Amino acid sequence: MTRTPRPVLLSYSPYNTNDIAADFKQKIPEIEESLAVVKKLKTKQDEQEALVTRYSLSDAGVFAKAEIDTDSGLVGLWLGANVMLEYTYEDAIELLVSKEEKAKKEFEEVSTLLLRFDSHCCCLFGK
Repeated sequence: MTRTPRPVLLSYSPYNTNDIAADFKQKIPEIEESLAVVKKLKTKQDEQEALVTRYSLSDAGVFAKAEIDTDSGLVGLWLGANVMLEYTYEDAIELLVSKEEKAKKEFEEVSTLLLRFDSHCCCLFGK
């Protein structure tokens, strides 16, 4: 008795890759924003000035004014999983630049993978 082969989809799914790409789209601007803030702190330290800024107290649009002393040359960076570490401005800039480059490279790789996946049929014939 001869069996007719039926298509079997591969277990690989573009949805996971799409989620990863979406994460990078969110993560890259956050890294860029953090990098800009640390560079601004470094500039103010070099100028021997305090940084005056406003920060959000609530989602209702309530802000407070703050003056940040830049003399210490230290900044805290959230690394994830409720972990914050203190870095010098120079070390923080170096870390954020490397994270930005890595995130952009990985985003490009994931985007390329999605393009390849979209342009190929991912079916095999099985029993």
